[in-house]
Amino acid sequence: MDISNQRSYQGSWYVNPNTRTLTSDRKNTSIKDRDAFSCMQHLLHPVEDMARVVRTPMRLAEKTRVNRMTNSVTIAAGTRITVNDGYVLTVTERGVECHHGENYDPYDTEAYVEAQALAGALGTLLRNAGGTQKTTAFSEEDYQTWTENVSSVLSYMGIDGSRDFSVNGMKYHKDSEGYWESEENSSAKAAWEMQRRNNRTYTFADDRTKSQVAYISDYYLEHASEEMRAAWQKALEETGVNPFPEGYASALSQFAMEQDFATGGNDVIFGADMERNIATIQNILDRIDHPRKNVSEEDQVFLKEEKLFYRAILGYLTVSETTDKMETSGEKVSYTSYASANYRIEPDNENECFTIFNGQGERLGVFFYSDIKCRQDTATGRQLLISENGTMWYEALALDQELKEDLQHIMGVDALKTEPLQGYTLKTHAGTGIQYVVRDGDEGRGGRVLLQSEADIQKYEALAETYFNRYPNLIESKEEAYIWASFEIRQMAVRTDQGILSIHCDGMSYNDNTNAVKNWSIPFGEDTCQMIFEWLEHGGNGEAELEKFSVWQDILKKINCNKDTTESALQTPYMKYAEIAFYSVGSRAPQEVKKAWMDAARETGANGLGIGADGMMTHISQMMVQRLKRNLTGRGSDADDILGNSVSSALQAANEALYDLENPLSRNNENSLEVQYYRRRERAFYQAFIRNLEGLL
Repeated sequence: MDISNQRSYQGSWYVNPNTRTLTSDRKNTSIKDRDAFSCMQHLLHPVEDMARVVRTPMRLAEKTRVNRMTNSVTIAAGTRITVNDGYVLTVTERGVECHHGENYDPYDTEAYVEAQALAGALGTLLRNAGGTQKTTAFSEEDYQTWTENVSSVLSYMGIDGSRDFSVNGMKYHKDSEGYWESEENSSAKAAWEMQRRNNRTYTFADDRTKSQVAYISDYYLEHASEEMRAAWQKALEETGVNPFPEGYASALSQFAMEQDFATGGNDVIFGADMERNIATIQNILDRIDHPRKNVSEEDQVFLKEEKLFYRAILGYLTVSETTDKMETSGEKVSYTSYASANYRIEPDNENECFTIFNGQGERLGVFFYSDIKCRQDTATGRQLLISENGTMWYEALALDQELKEDLQHIMGVDALKTEPLQGYTLKTHAGTGIQYVVRDGDEGRGGRVLLQSEADIQKYEALAETYFNRYPNLIESKEEAYIWASFEIRQMAVRTDQGILSIHCDGMSYNDNTNAVKNWSIPFGEDTCQMIFEWLEHGGNGEAELEKFSVWQDILKKINCNKDTTESALQTPYMKYAEIAFYSVGSRAPQEVKKAWMDAARETGANGLGIGADGMMTHISQMMVQRLKRNLTGRGSDADDILGNSVSSALQAANEALYDLENPLSRNNENSLEVQYYRRRERAFYQAFIRNLEGLL
């Protein structure tokens, strides 16, 4: 494409596939692989060749059988089903034929059309159950119609079309939208969603995504030195970050575009000059820290990952750089990488910290040089390595002899400094025997689980498996199950027969696996939280029926110095903030919407704005993101009016927030455990709010 311009370097302009913008350098068009930069959604089932599908014989059962007890049916060729107004459906390997019986009205075209629709729905169902047709409809309206017709035609066969059923060995259930979906399709969707999340990393990405990353990386590193290439690959493997995930604009691509237009076509970012490479990485890190536009919550997660990746590269580059200078200038000590049989330690001399990996390459934690010392528990003699990181979060590892010797070697000392463990407590989970360390007074904010042996790992995995299998309606993935296992080990979760009780610094809540109506929450302060943890440590979780609110009223009265423990007294401070949250997003909403909101807040202990029992923000909620987007798009005084002025508009806003929460652009498990905890409560709130609103329609 030729475009005339007035600049001194007049000539041809081309589309840069990296940025989808113009460039004057033809070299930039060398990347023509659309998949390398595609941000398009990949469909689970591409549009099928329906002509081929129809020509393919259906896979049917050998004999027709109906089992009303299991709500299942097997359908063989030759099966005849009498449906509406005397019409008969006959199943063949080619499809389902529709013809009239003895008693039919030849002038009733509506009945004929209805019977034909039932035949088509049954034919699609049988092809889908047999695996010859993946797609059952191509729009929401089609899915709705198909679902209704399937339920109808099954009822003519004596099968209950209102609940889960099985056809020719394939199980069907209704998805979140209320449409029939096969077990095979739901499993494929779950696997696809998991792989999509994995592809946003480098460690768990599939081969195709890794090939894309290599393809793009080679483009940028075409003129780079061997040191730069090695540092880049090392950062990919050891941080596990994908610097070019679909749907995000990386800081590197922004710099490439800016330099391309500033120079008239030169987008070579990394050359053979090490000093220039280090300066470029520093500029990228500065851009990540100081973005030029407002950053959404999802983008903030990617920026954090991107920063980790480029900081790792900078660390690898500056280690060799500073090592060379030390030999001649006597500058401050810089450490170099070291690996033993079970550990690998990578220094970041710029930020003065070590990243410690195990023998399998899994990251165990980041520890500042100043925190490299043995903190010894006087009761057990166990030595720990703890790093504050300057935040409320902290890193902790059990310090075995091998790791001690590795740290001594890399730091060039004969022994590490040892001091008593103060400000932290080493505890043991009674159920598994796994130890964990928690900062004193922060029991409700989390701690660090210490997996010190293969036996600990096996117990931890078994506990996670228990959560995953026992509460399928509450836990959707193995990653979530591991989080709940961690919560239980640290006394922040208690399993009951029907649900999970969770305890946090600002309150506690119960979620039932089968009946959401039984859910409840109790907001409270950190003093009460501390008393609950002390009560649990003294065997309190042995009491029966902990899932009942009335039981906890008695428990709280017992451990909370006989203070008022009525539901209204416990929830009054929180409900005040829930009401404030409502008016900040629903000032024009009718009273019935407010009631639906307050009832959901009372049930779940959460609200759509992430305001806690102390009136402080717990995290950035999806409705907060919605409000920010509306402000950025110039909605003016209307920007905060998320819920609108009707039940329908509130329901739409709640559904959008729930969808965004359940379909994040970045992996939720990259958030801290505390943020993940609050996001789960936020999801429970949206689900309850939606359920209440739907009851009003």
